[in-house]
Amino acid sequence: MPEEIDTLKLIKKFIHDKNIILPTVCHDTHSLKLYHLTHVSELHKGYQGILEIPHCTKDTHDHLKIDLCIIPGLAFDMEGNRIGYGKGFFDGLLKKIHAPKIALAYDFQIHEHIPYEEHDIKITHIITPTQIISI
Repeated sequence: MPEEIDTLKLIKKFIHDKNIILPTVCHDTHSLKLYHLTHVSELHKGYQGILEIPHCTKDTHDHLKIDLCIIPGLAFDMEGNRIGYGKGFFDGLLKKIHAPKIALAYDFQIHEHIPYEEHDIKITHIITPTQIISI
């Protein structure tokens, strides 16, 4: 999304050295499914114009095999809370993943406190152009 850090350069840099797993919005289940990206050409604009692997073109990836999550959002706070786009897609997925959850953000996206709900899943670190915040 325009307000978020663009991760495409990061994906391109590491696609041959790491297993890149990306979420795809599944409208029928109102959830995210995980897919292994093998080549950038697999990406197509999906939900809200976000690049993703088209739904049901591959087998899903096991969420228990995730080592690190890079999480998007509009705003983050010093307690690990995040504000997304209000659909709950990421919270549903993140409660199944036990890996560190890192937000890449601009400094203006960091706030002292933001509203959250009990079911919201916290991130563990925030990396901005000027700081690394461990929660």
